[in-house]
Amino acid sequence: MQEYTIEKTAGGVEITRWTFKEYPIHATKITEGFCRAEPNNPRGLRTTSWYDKNVLRPMIDREEISDGSTSRFDDRKMRYDGSTIEAMSEGGENILEVRLGHSHFLEYKEKRTRALEETQRLTQLGTRYLHDQYAFFPRNPGVTSIIKTIDKKIIVGQRKVQTDPQYDGLLQGAAGHLNFHQNPLELSLYKEAVRELVEETGLSKKQIIRGCEFLGLFSDPSVGGDDLDFTYLFKTNLPSDYFTSGTWQTLVAEKQREHSKFFAIPNYDSLQKIVNEGLLEGRKFDIVFSTRGPLAALTPNDFE
Repeated sequence: MQEYTIEKTAGGVEITRWTFKEYPIHATKITEGFCRAEPNNPRGLRTTSWYDKNVLRPMIDREEISDGSTSRFDDRKMRYDGSTIEAMSEGGENILEVRLGHSHFLEYKEKRTRALEETQRLTQLGTRYLHDQYAFFPRNPGVTSIIKTIDKKIIVGQRKVQTDPQYDGLLQGAAGHLNFHQNPLELSLYKEAVRELVEETGLSKKQIIRGCEFLGLFSDPSVGGDDLDFTYLFKTNLPSDYFTSGTWQTLVAEKQREHSKFFAIPNYDSLQKIVNEGLLEGRKFDIVFSTRGPLAALTPNDFE
């Protein structure tokens, strides 16, 4: 099974549901962050405006990537540049500030072929030159949603994707990259999670109970933390049979389906077998890091 790492803020606080309750976190605020640093010019400009003009636009003009105007895919991506907890002056509540810059799909693909030695070298360079071990990584974040049904079961699916074969057949929630936003401040993590949930399950927004609970920000240590997802627990007013019977397939076009089937986890004991052993309905599964992490954050109370 894929291992996972719980990401931390700049102050060393783990970014999990428990952090949100302990501090507590009142809201999440997106601010503009840095884009990826270049190893041959580690102290060069990294603002989104510079990156858009000098990296993205030339690549689009050369047709190396698309901005979505000539393709159904927008190859531009967001880049995670870290988080801090910002104390509010009144009310005793705090804000999680998430910094996002820009990147693109070809940078995302690098992690698949990058050798461990190169990952370690880039980590050391980032720490040495910019006091940031991830400075030379694209770190394109996604969102993963775990679903709780009205009959108090937890839903996960078996992934069916050709564009990311490394995840094909693995257990995963409703997941995908953040959509590109020219202005990072216009991005909403909640809206991104809802979008993926609707697209992949056929749920309507009316069938999603308003609000959700943040479960954590998890990354993949096998690529040096260069793959990561913000994860959430959403509740729906539909029963688990909607997912397990395949009803959802009638509402999601076949070419857009990213799961072959969904499973209902009935209780906490069954959840522990999945998280620790990968056992589900008598079968052994691998679990994507960004689903195993949030599943491990669930408690018996989540089945009540």
